[in-house]
Amino acid sequence: MQAVFLKKLRHALAFAMAALLVCACSKSPEQKARERAQAIDAAVARAQVMLSGQNLSGAIETLSSAYAMHGEDAKVCENLGYAYSQDGQAALSAVYFEKAAKLDEEKNMLCLYSAKAYEQAFSYDEAARMYEKY
Repeated sequence: MQAVFLKKLRHALAFAMAALLVCACSKSPEQKARERAQAIDAAVARAQVMLSGQNLSGAIETLSSAYAMHGEDAKVCENLGYAYSQDGQAALSAVYFEKAAKLDEEKNMLCLYSAKAYEQAFSYDEAARMYEKY
């Protein structure tokens, strides 16, 4: 009888310790947002160094990875637009400049960059649409 009680007590204590550990390790939403912003800033900084060194594929890979891991972000999309533009991929450049413009409506120039890239990709209807937004 006492052995059963001790066994149940051990299980209860183990469960309580596990619950305490999970609660102690949980991050607040603010902390998660801060860490996300730091990771994005670091990826963008790395990509900008690669772009200045003409390592276009490295920059695109770094930014694409940040996009996949952290979701849509205006800085990541804008820099992907620049990277694809420098790499001669106008259609992808236009798409990412447009996404960046939607995410950061204060940067009106992104609509212009998207329009010009759509024009270079011979997507004239899309270019006209983005010129109108500009």
